[in-house]
Amino acid sequence: MMSHATELNLSNVRRRSLLLVGLMVLSVLVGAIDVTASNAKHYPVARDPTDLATGDFDCDGDEDIVTASDMGNFLSILWNDGGTYQERSDIWVSNNASRRQDWMDMADATNVEVGDIDGDGNDDIVFYQGNIQVYGTTEVVRGNLTVLTNPECDGVFVEDAVHTMGDIVWNFQVGDITGDGADDIVALDLEGIASGQQRLLTFIGGSDRNNAATNHKVTQLDNLASKVYGDLRLGNWGETVTQPPIGVPATDFEDLDAWMLVWPAYNPATGWAAGDWDNITVVEFDSVVNTFAAYNDPNKAHTFKVGVEYGDYDIADTDADGIIDMVAMTNASTVTYISCANAPCPSQASWTAGPTIDIGAYYGAALQIADINQDGDMDFVIPTYLSVTSLTGASGNTVTSLNIDNLNDLNTVQIILSDGSGGYHSPQSMDVGRRPTMVLVGQFVGGSSSALDLAVGNRDYRFQFNNGAWWLDTKGCFPDRINSNLQGLGGCGSQDAVTIIQLDNEDVGISSMSASPASFNPDTLLMTLGEGQRNVNVTVSNTGLDVISGSLTVEASVKEVIGGTDTLVYSNDYDIPAVSNCGGGCTWSSADYDGEGLYWHEELVGNQSSNGEGYEAGVNPTSYMWAGTMYANSSDNNNLESGYVSWQDEAVILHDVDLSGSDSAKLEVDLFCTSGYSTINYVYSNGAFAGMLIYDDSCNIDIYTDDGGWEPVLYQGGYDSIRIAELVDSGYIEYTRRLIHVGGTNYSWSNFTDDSALDLTEWAGEIIDIRFRFRSGFYGSVGLVNESRNTQFDGMAFDNLT
Repeated sequence: MMSHATELNLSNVRRRSLLLVGLMVLSVLVGAIDVTASNAKHYPVARDPTDLATGDFDCDGDEDIVTASDMGNFLSILWNDGGTYQERSDIWVSNNASRRQDWMDMADATNVEVGDIDGDGNDDIVFYQGNIQVYGTTEVVRGNLTVLTNPECDGVFVEDAVHTMGDIVWNFQVGDITGDGADDIVALDLEGIASGQQRLLTFIGGSDRNNAATNHKVTQLDNLASKVYGDLRLGNWGETVTQPPIGVPATDFEDLDAWMLVWPAYNPATGWAAGDWDNITVVEFDSVVNTFAAYNDPNKAHTFKVGVEYGDYDIADTDADGIIDMVAMTNASTVTYISCANAPCPSQASWTAGPTIDIGAYYGAALQIADINQDGDMDFVIPTYLSVTSLTGASGNTVTSLNIDNLNDLNTVQIILSDGSGGYHSPQSMDVGRRPTMVLVGQFVGGSSSALDLAVGNRDYRFQFNNGAWWLDTKGCFPDRINSNLQGLGGCGSQDAVTIIQLDNEDVGISSMSASPASFNPDTLLMTLGEGQRNVNVTVSNTGLDVISGSLTVEASVKEVIGGTDTLVYSNDYDIPAVSNCGGGCTWSSADYDGEGLYWHEELVGNQSSNGEGYEAGVNPTSYMWAGTMYANSSDNNNLESGYVSWQDEAVILHDVDLSGSDSAKLEVDLFCTSGYSTINYVYSNGAFAGMLIYDDSCNIDIYTDDGGWEPVLYQGGYDSIRIAELVDSGYIEYTRRLIHVGGTNYSWSNFTDDSALDLTEWAGEIIDIRFRFRSGFYGSVGLVNESRNTQFDGMAFDNLT
């Protein structure tokens, strides 16, 4: 399939391509200060998140988070319960209500914003679903903006309006542009590829929000052949308002104007024209007619440049007077900003360029301006999606380049704090995953007087090499460098999760510790210390935002973890009653994240047969827990087939497992995992391959603590057979020289016992939750639209849990 955005090379894929073109540009890089996040917690959401927004959806005073996803059918909501986000629920947003639909009905809900659209005081959700254009068809499937209101503030959302958009939506924003107390929607779109007409669409909120004649406005912009309006922010330009809302004095009214990033002209036949990519055009909102002014009105449209080659941008009010006076943009490994001393500043000469700020040895994916440490000065937050290699040339200059190891690296969120006197400190780096691409700044965990926190999303990228090979992010890496206890080939610190980073102004922590000499056990993949004297090196880092100095005492102790006395905490073989030594803990619950209904159940011994195939969980002759079902095949006289259905995402959770008082811990389990995967292929207009998304049907075991969120200890996926083949072929799981496909991966029943048990020593001494989670993509193993393709893989099951 192909989206118009891919065909035009105008989507986020374009942004990555443009950055890759500039990899050999000469630049000077300053090393970042590598620190560990004060408190990073990981919370899985619907696969491949592309956008984040925050709002209080249950009116409890805490900021909840909603995510959109690439080529997905769900919005995910993470519910904030006093600073933790353990609870999650998903909203099905496809136009096809059937969960068994084929891929052609994919919603592709990629962008989401939050605001009070109906004016009732509750936060509502607005999302854009692009739908998809199937390669080889002539029908143009346009996307739409959908408004979900939240009338009872209980998380039950109601579809309020669906606004059909043009062929491409560059971006949309939500804010109260009219000053009436209800939030409005402003969208920047390309009405038609053929016509090249670009527009600002305004949907005014409030009680009359769905009256198209009065509340839906269109402002025509210049044609694609002249320039491309590529992105949008809302902020007050500072003009004098001639007609504020009734009862609001003109001196007190602050409307919101459109700040657009403008690129050179584009011709579908010949491509991009020469020109600058850092143009900012501000079009004022006209409160007299409740719409934006003409793009070519010399008195109400203002254009200036930031002074970079290309990048993401943000705007800010640095002196709290309600008027935007700073514009900043990333430019590969740097940030450049311009400021206005007496806003508004209509001419280029009235904007002053600040110093170029080095991000570090990374390429920035996005930019947020915020006062992170609450000191009154604006700071920069930049998630990075690529590391870069720096070499010193013969003339002493620094040359940056990109190689395969850079694609395999973990990446960071860079925090660059103002020094309060016009300069900026060196970046502080927070490791969060493979491709941190989006960030929200807010008060997610700490109190109102503490530093602001970050919510970071990772997504999958696709890169092509000069030799035609591809790097396809599949969340595969070995070993996992964030989740050291993870068994399996998936992870890389992201796993389709949002990372909440709690920031403190003053904090210290141990960032690394090593002991030597030690020996490596190839069976357990663990380093082991024997008897005798050992050298221990401990690195203590400043994990807070403020510069501090001083001394502290670190006490190291050695615990006996081999040959000690084992204590049974919980055991269940599903044939006799469970054994529990948890006090009031070790209780079970379920989580139906996808909202369709729970398939996890205890499969009783009477349903099993030792004569089954290896891909059938039923080869286990005893009772066990299973995430599958029996599904009628209408093409085969409604005979029941065992397997799992599409779009499952659900779990059973063992709560309050008490490991207090222990020096080490392990989890023994018999695990069944046999699953497939599904893919979406991107192609260019000539049919050439342009990338691929992988929906991995996966079996997951995760550990939850309030301090760490959900942390994976096991990942087995249907795509693992290909991951292994790629690892053998190139040494990298995600380097693909040839596209290969198999039906899936059959692990059947595996015994994680004795030396193969899952190591939980990281959580020794704590009380934890253990989650058994299964999820599938848009193809299950039963219930497919083309039932002849049912594989009847049984997905995930477990037994003999200890």
